Amino acid sequence: MKPEPVSNIDAAILNVEDPTAPDNMGLLLLFDGKLNEEEVIERIKVAWLAHPRYRQRVQKRALGKMQWVEDPTFDIRAHFRRVAVPAPQDIEALRRTISELMGMLLDRSKPLWTMHLIEGGPSGDALLIRVHHAIGDGVTLLASALALFRDKYIPNQKKPRKFLIDRLLEPINDMIGTTQALTKWLKEQREQGLPSSADLLATVNQAIEIGIKLFPLIMDPPTILTGPLSRRKSVSWTPPIPSKDMRRISRTFEVSSNDLALAVVAGALRRYFISQNEKVPDVLHASVPVYLGESIELGNNFGIVLAPLPIGEPDPMKRVNKIHETMAHLKQSPEAQISAGIFDTAGRLPPSFVARAFDEVSRKASLVVTNVPGPPVSVSLAGAKLIQVVPFVPLSGRIGLGIAIAAYNRHYTLSIQADGERIKPSLRSFIQLLRAELALLTSLADGGTEAAEGTESTEDPQSVQCTAQTRQGTRCRNRARKGMRTCSVHSTLEETVAPPVEEPEKLPPSSRRQRRKEERAQAASQEIAEAAPEGMPQETPQETPLDAGSP
Repeated sequence: MKPEPVSNIDAAILNVEDPTAPDNMGLLLLFDGKLNEEEVIERIKVAWLAHPRYRQRVQKRALGKMQWVEDPTFDIRAHFRRVAVPAPQDIEALRRTISELMGMLLDRSKPLWTMHLIEGGPSGDALLIRVHHAIGDGVTLLASALALFRDKYIPNQKKPRKFLIDRLLEPINDMIGTTQALTKWLKEQREQGLPSSADLLATVNQAIEIGIKLFPLIMDPPTILTGPLSRRKSVSWTPPIPSKDMRRISRTFEVSSNDLALAVVAGALRRYFISQNEKVPDVLHASVPVYLGESIELGNNFGIVLAPLPIGEPDPMKRVNKIHETMAHLKQSPEAQISAGIFDTAGRLPPSFVARAFDEVSRKASLVVTNVPGPPVSVSLAGAKLIQVVPFVPLSGRIGLGIAIAAYNRHYTLSIQADGERIKPSLRSFIQLLRAELALLTSLADGGTEAAEGTESTEDPQSVQCTAQTRQGTRCRNRARKGMRTCSVHSTLEETVAPPVEEPEKLPPSSRRQRRKEERAQAASQEIAEAAPEGMPQETPQETPLDAGSP
């Protein structure tokens, strides 16, 4: 096969990788039984290796250029390996095994991917797929992995699901025209020749400056989440969460599932800063990858948007509403296209300039959050049923925390990869914070009254139905908060406290029976009045007094 040039963005990704930040995407597939090794290898040969890129390695050329070339010594056994989970073969032992593998660099003398068949897990075997980011982004990795199940599930090749934000950022006409114009101008200058190399470097530096200024003027403060990375990585994940529960909560709050997922992350981050006795920042930004391609094929066609997470807000419902508002705004933003232009331009430059561009962009965020949509139905491979899909986000720059939300078979999984020096005491404790925040929002959606983390539920037994209307025009079915007319969801939207709800007057049993008697008499009188022809005298039914001793 003829060599192919490495694209600008892929070259940029390769140039900034170092041992403290392996730029490898991870996909852990957990099964309910034992995998047949030979069947898995056969599926890899038929489906996975159908993509030529998985048989190619990176070859350096003159002037720092790179190209994809066929590996003449390709051997599938060099990429497919078996690993046993050490005793006691529980979830913690599996997690440590995956963490060690995710911290390893891929061998650049070979095609940049590996698969590990992990035997002896708590539920069965597992398959860990690691692919270098230079081969493709998360969407294309998932599409390649799903090809292993092709006889059971065929992903939609025409309308790929995008990363975290639903249908985020439809094509905007030439929003990165300035960056493209700079790139074109640099090419022309190279062809015509500049007075000196120093002039070229100065011009290139200006190009990066302008590109970065086009990106939002955001810079997150230094926190315990960011800083120099170590070689040690750690991973963890939640048990499967039923998607029907997430949808129910989203409908109650009138936000998208993506908004809800970001709210869970924001609440967990707030809890984490408090648990570490750290000052809670007002806002931290999440770098959210956005798929910009029109079809699913190997390669990187993505940009990023910076999603503000209001972790300084103590009220969980206000956090949800703020995230919903800002994400709605980002759907109209050109950020993804601008960032894609920066990366594309950086890929044309010397490695030192590339590193600077990536470092500047990474300082604008404190974590990465992405969404990985998987099959909506159950699938099997080599004699075992797939029970959970667990993706891992690569770390780079100064960002030491990556969170992914995966959907599979009507369930969600929240997974984390973090630098070993960033999240303490352990990722398992951070997973517990995520689950606690989701439990809090679930309670609020079900009519609970917690206002912030650590508060107890104080439901009012005399509470009445919320008087607010939903965006669909129907009356909210939640119960009102104590002393208010609205529920936990809608009270945060009013900004003012509603007058206390009047409690019904308490009457003795005999008086209540008398009142009901009077109400029935009035209703009967009204019916007679409405039925009588105009001008006809109306009769009022005679009330029979109750005996004092009647029950």
